[in-house]
Amino acid sequence: MNKFNLVQTAVLAGLIAGLSGTASAAEVGTWNGWSTGVYIGDAYGKSKLSTGVNASDYFTASVVDGAGAVEGAGSGSRSSNNFLGGVSIGYDKQFGNVLVGGEFDYTNFNRDVSQTTAAYYPCCVSSEFGFTNKVSVSSDWLMTARTRVGYVNGNSLTYLTGGLAATDLTVKHEWVDSYGANAQSSRSNLKLGWTLGVGYEHLLGNNWSIKGEYLYANFGSFSSQPGPLMLGTTRYGEMEGRGDMSVQMLRVGLNKRW
Repeated sequence: MNKFNLVQTAVLAGLIAGLSGTASAAEVGTWNGWSTGVYIGDAYGKSKLSTGVNASDYFTASVVDGAGAVEGAGSGSRSSNNFLGGVSIGYDKQFGNVLVGGEFDYTNFNRDVSQTTAAYYPCCVSSEFGFTNKVSVSSDWLMTARTRVGYVNGNSLTYLTGGLAATDLTVKHEWVDSYGANAQSSRSNLKLGWTLGVGYEHLLGNNWSIKGEYLYANFGSFSSQPGPLMLGTTRYGEMEGRGDMSVQMLRVGLNKRW
């Protein structure tokens, strides 16, 4: 199992499997009202990375598409597993066996992936120039604002959830060739996306509950600020790094209802 940390997955499965025995058959609390919570888990993130070249003046001497060679070598996909932790606040209202509510959470997970490629592009009929290209995507945190709708069976709640997601996304690009040309660029910005998931929560008594939750979040694509392609003091065009980010999160948490 390569997408989620095995230990965390096993702990989550064990907690959920044991929930039915943690409280008596009688209801031990209410689902109505405000709640606050903490959670930990695993984030499996995936990013597609690529390089954009707008520098025809520099590559005009190429026998074949030198810019295309750089773009092709600068494309790829990277994934990572990161420990996560966070806090949440929510409000729920029960209508018979149906629960409707909302939740806001903040997650810290410190994700940073990059791709570095060393390759060649043909130049000047009889020679080749080597180059090194690096694209990276990073994010330190993730927030979601979600609604949830679930089915209540006594002390147990099974629910679907979805809504908005936000993160700080940074894309960086670095390129240099053996002739001395180079380009650098970066951009950091708040990126909005969407999230969907499922979960299970169980009341433990004294308005405490424990839950397990799976969330998928997608933030689409993002690019660095186009950076100048320089050879000495002469500018020949621009290059930029491009990336996207999607995250799958598996979380276990403890909530207190007020």
